[in-house]
Amino acid sequence: MTAMKLSHLLSEAFENVRANKGRSFLTLIGIVIGISSVITILSVGLGVQAYVDDQMSGLGSNAVMISEGNYSIQTRNNQTVSTGDMEEICGLPFVIDCSPSLTEIKIATAENGKTLPLTILGYSAAGIALGGNELIHGRAYTEEEVRNAEPVIVTWSPVAERLFPGEKNGAVGRKIRIDNVTYEIIGEYLEGGFGQSFADQMNYASVPYTAMQLRMSGGNRHHYGMMLAFIDESLLTVEEGMTRIETVLRRRHDIPAGRPADFMITTSKEMIRLVSVVTSTFLIFLSGVAAISLLVAGIGIMNIMLVTVTERTREIGLRKAVGARNRDILVQFLFESAYLSLFGGLIGMTTGLLASFGLTAGLRLIERGFESVRAVVNPGVIAFTVFFAAAFGIVFGLVPARKASRLEPVLALRTE
Repeated sequence: MTAMKLSHLLSEAFENVRANKGRSFLTLIGIVIGISSVITILSVGLGVQAYVDDQMSGLGSNAVMISEGNYSIQTRNNQTVSTGDMEEICGLPFVIDCSPSLTEIKIATAENGKTLPLTILGYSAAGIALGGNELIHGRAYTEEEVRNAEPVIVTWSPVAERLFPGEKNGAVGRKIRIDNVTYEIIGEYLEGGFGQSFADQMNYASVPYTAMQLRMSGGNRHHYGMMLAFIDESLLTVEEGMTRIETVLRRRHDIPAGRPADFMITTSKEMIRLVSVVTSTFLIFLSGVAAISLLVAGIGIMNIMLVTVTERTREIGLRKAVGARNRDILVQFLFESAYLSLFGGLIGMTTGLLASFGLTAGLRLIERGFESVRAVVNPGVIAFTVFFAAAFGIVFGLVPARKASRLEPVLALRTE
């Protein structure tokens, strides 16, 4: 196809679309809504997925999590993960450190009278650092403070700012009361890691696990609902470490191989993969829902082009009478439908990008953990979406175009 012929077809397609402004506008609305919906959902969805993946990556890639009970068989055995279990697992040569993972939700009261619900985590001295958390103010609690169950507490930003507005350095040295016990803030961690892997409105803080057992959990120092073991990956893989730890626990709990365990064991990598699969599936589902509007738009293009063929029957007959071939008529109508789709796709792309950035700006205003979400603009996805819009027009314009190309010249000329 020569450049002159191509430019002529484009010019003619533009004129024919412009001649039917009302119908063309209604068709464009469907295309614009479909394309903008897909781009908005993909851009914001990819941003959310990136945010969740980034947060989950803070779990610490070498962590193995052991919890009491076995929910996979819909039963919960009363035997818990004990102090003896943890001590033997900690003694394994490939384990860097172990930590109970205890959780309590409490109301903290600051010296200035402000209150805040806290999700308090009980860990060992090394547990927080090994979980991928970054200390930004003060210090972590020590092994001695863990042994003595000292009433010290570390927070994740922005907990200190919410309890002590305007206070610098994470409010280190200030005191808060929890269950009538006074705790001194000794450090502050940056948002991230397993202490802050989810919404920041949870207001995370951590105390030595012994202090939690003594003052918040009824004083039971011999059993844990969950514990973490950190594997030295220079000695063996996390998966191999998990298998060996499972063997130790089965022996200690007198559970032979092949029988359901009374505990569950998994790795942080498995959790990250699971979350990634869930977010990807959700993103695909939302994109599919948005794509339905594209299907509706495609049907609209087909209807418009069928009406156009009926209205221009005499014109088609005249063109054929002066020598136009079936292929020429076919290409002409395909160009018109593709032009309409591509034009709508470009408008939809612009609208979708604006909506994506507008939505993420709105999420930042809402805060509540969403302020870190950013729209992810993938040029490949955008280009494919616009190309898909043009291809969509060709596919749905094919039936009307073939109908136009197969009209008999004599019958077409006789049509009123």
